[in-house]
Amino acid sequence: MKQKIYGAIAILLGVAAIIGGCTTTSEIRAKSGWPSVEGHVLERSLEPGRRAWRREPRVVYEYVVEGRRYQHDQVFMLPHADGDEVDMRRLIDSEIPDRPQVYYDPDRPSQAYLIASSKLWFYILLPVGMLLALIGLVVMIGAKPNEPVRGT
Repeated sequence: MKQKIYGAIAILLGVAAIIGGCTTTSEIRAKSGWPSVEGHVLERSLEPGRRAWRREPRVVYEYVVEGRRYQHDQVFMLPHADGDEVDMRRLIDSEIPDRPQVYYDPDRPSQAYLIASSKLWFYILLPVGMLLALIGLVVMIGAKPNEPVRGT
């Protein structure tokens, strides 16, 4: 019985990893085609990330689309990316220029980002998810049925 439970858990984790990888990739694919304009950085800072020891970059920038001025602060294509304080400080101080390219949603120009996200998660999550699901299936198929308890 325990084998079937472990197998089911592995399958669920595998399916979740596959769905997560595909969802992330579809969002990256959709945002990769956004047009860009030159923006202007107004403010740079580091804020607490999702974990206490991590920092999230905050860069407030403005940009103009079709004569209308917008302000936004999303740095990465996928929101809420955080990292080591030293790396994030280097990113906002030297890797984001004062006049960065701002990628904006053509349907909703108020939505924008500065740095594209890597598709690495897809290439990690998809095979890991497939492997977990396969292991779960093998474990479930190989599980022995409960044997009756024999008395003495």
